[in-house]
Amino acid sequence: VEGWVIIARTALQQQPWMAMFFISFLSATSFSIMHVVVAIIVQNTLTHASHRNEEESSVKLAKENDALVKIAQVFELADNDGNGEVTRQEFQTALKNPEVIGHLDK
Repeated sequence: VEGWVIIARTALQQQPWMAMFFISFLSATSFSIMHVVVAIIVQNTLTHASHRNEEESSVKLAKENDALVKIAQVFELADNDGNGEVTRQEFQTALKNPEVIGHLDK
């Protein structure tokens, strides 16, 4: 690539129409390099966005699992007779229990 200016000047002195070739070549090369740079930037942005979505999904799943555990704990505390079912009376009684209130507040 070094010395291309000398080659271009010599070619233009011999054949002036070569100016169109060099202008076209430089334009196409610059345009192509810019497209490669933009493609790399877009690819990196999409990769980071994908990782962020995965992280957000895992955080959401963890929160949902925590909520399910708390709900299960509330119903276990509310089930006074241990039959696996919570009646309205048991639930209303459980709402007065500070431990149940603590689970519901979080």
